[in-house]
Parts: sequence; structure tokens; C-alpha cells
Amino acid sequence: MGARPAPGALIPLAVVLAAGAVTASAALSSLFALDAARALDGELWRLFTGHLAHLTWRHYTADALGYWLLFSTYAAWRGSRAATGLALTASLVVSLTVVALGLHPVYGGLSGLVCGAFAALVLAMLLDRPRDVWGYALGAIFFLYLGLGESLIAGIRLAPEAHWAGALTGAAFEGIRFYRAGPSRHNQPSGTATSRPEP
Repeated sequence: MGARPAPGALIPLAVVLAAGAVTASAALSSLFALDAARALDGELWRLFTGHLAHLTWRHYTADALGYWLLFSTYAAWRGSRAATGLALTASLVVSLTVVALGLHPVYGGLSGLVCGAFAALVLAMLLDRPRDVWGYALGAIFFLYLGLGESLIAGIRLAPEAHWAGALTGAAFEGIRFYRAGPSRHNQPSGTATSRPEP
């Protein structure tokens, strides 16, 4: 009998599948996309659901792969509760940043959240193993990516404000989580008493 998949991997997979369903439906994409004007008129669910809508399947594929891989990894390192908290926090902060700056009247995509997870993982590597050069190398590559205005992978014009907001949120979330955990629990997933991820 095979081992049951960890919830930390299932939750990001559920998000990715939901994003695929929204992207496949023009009606759902219209209903869920972060339309700044409609969000300001009271359609506040768009602050969270906007990340599920994507402009193209190439855009979706790049975002979905990054989201599932990075959030699954963060859940394995810090626990599914921390990964879910990061996703929800980044969703809100990224959306509010997009609406406040007004550079994109309609926004969609998981890439801002992906940047949040990447930043959180890089900081986790640096905090857990400050002498490991890989964390610094990945951090440098990530900052280079954030400095680009166009994605060769997704094939669309990026929303850099969303990526920066996601990255800063991810770094802040992991930093707060790390120091609140205390010296004896830095490498334990949040919400658990052992070194194993919470069920």
C-alpha cells in the first residue's frame, strides 16, 4: 500500500488545478481576475481569486509549475500551515499593491505568489545554513530575475510591482516566522512539536 501524499504537496496542487479550471473558462476568468475598478467597487474576492486567472496557457504552465514546486518545498521545510499562511498573505499584499499602484487595470497570475515562495525559501536557506553559498547564489539569481521587465518563460509582459510585493512579503513572512519560532524550533515546521511536517 503506497504512502499517502503529504498535505503540504496536495494543497499547492489543488491551487494549481483550480487555476487551470479558471484559465480554461472565459466566464470564470472574467469573474475571478483582479479587475482593480471592480475590486474597489466592493468585489473584494478578486483580491484572492485574481491569482487563479491567467492570460495564456503558456503563462499558466510557467506559473503553475513554479507554484507547485516552490510551495510544496516550503511546506516540506516549514509545514503546510506556514505554506498556506504565506500563500494567503502574499495573495492579499500583491493584490493590494497592484490596485494601489494602478499600473495594471486587470491583473492575473500566480507569479507574485511564486516570487513570495522563492524569497521565503532563499531566506530559509540563509537562516538555516548561513555558510552555504547556494543560498546566496540563488538570492543573486532571484534579484536578477526581479530586475527584468519581461519574462522569456511566460512570454508576456510582467507586472514587476506584483513580483516585488510578493518577494518582500515572502522574505518578511519567513523572517518573522523564523524568529517567532525561537532558537530551539528554527528547523521545525510551524504548528508541530517534532521535526516532521504537520499532518
